[in-house]
Amino acid sequence: MNELETKISRFLFLHPNSAVKQIASEIGETKALVNSALYSANGRLFKKAEGTPPRWVAINPSHGDRRDYKDCEGRGLPGVMGYKTGATGDGAYKRRSILMRIMEKPLPRIYSHQYMAEWGEILSPERLERLGNHLAVQHNTRPAGQFIDSHREWIADIDFLLDRYASLGVKRPKLSNTGFEVSTRSRSE
Repeated sequence: MNELETKISRFLFLHPNSAVKQIASEIGETKALVNSALYSANGRLFKKAEGTPPRWVAINPSHGDRRDYKDCEGRGLPGVMGYKTGATGDGAYKRRSILMRIMEKPLPRIYSHQYMAEWGEILSPERLERLGNHLAVQHNTRPAGQFIDSHREWIADIDFLLDRYASLGVKRPKLSNTGFEVSTRSRSE
């Protein structure tokens, strides 16, 4: 998978059934270049859906493609799906859209079946707990004096997830990074 195909796949995982014009605009490439990439990888990475203009969806990589999915190396599932915080990250709306997609949609199979099984089913307590724990690990393992914006965003995003999916009954993960305010409001641990 080349760099352009990776950018297109990432976008289509978050926005399936998108037209070429929308894809090109969002990833900052020309429509002709995106169109060429989509058609050259049709059936391998992307699939054309019904409609006029044609709309596209990403195909989950096969086992063999997963080893070549270079963008995944050393990154967790949220990062692969575009979740970023801090100075180079995205605003709350985009971050939370990605988090909701992780909770509410099928996940791309980018790692082993064992790793993917850890994420549970759509809208399951297991998936919410795994996602909350992922964000908590990011918070807990970064120095408190650095990544200040990221720390605030991880905490706010954990609160957002627990509020939005409160009916799943998942408890707040342990946030232990001393020297940083670990709660934006009271919530029992």
